[in-house]
Amino acid sequence: MGILRAFFVVHLPGREQAHLSISLNDAEQLAVARRRKKLSQGQLAELIGSYQTRISRLENSRNKPTAEEQILIEKVLETSIWSTAGS
Repeated sequence: MGILRAFFVVHLPGREQAHLSISLNDAEQLAVARRRKKLSQGQLAELIGSYQTRISRLENSRNKPTAEEQILIEKVLETSIWSTAGS
């Protein structure tokens, strides 16, 4: 739940190391996970029994997913977005 943070160290020849931090909220994590599975919003919606516009609204933070949607989406995308490790 919340924000996913990723830290990177960038090595550039002849320069000092650059540290980069990227934070993704739940909606952004959903979009990234869907794209990694090479699914369109419509395809994901069909797999969870929903509509493309619903997925769009979730990915744009216009709506929050129901508990049931969270479970179905995480199962289809084979990842944890809202659930925490060990739960």
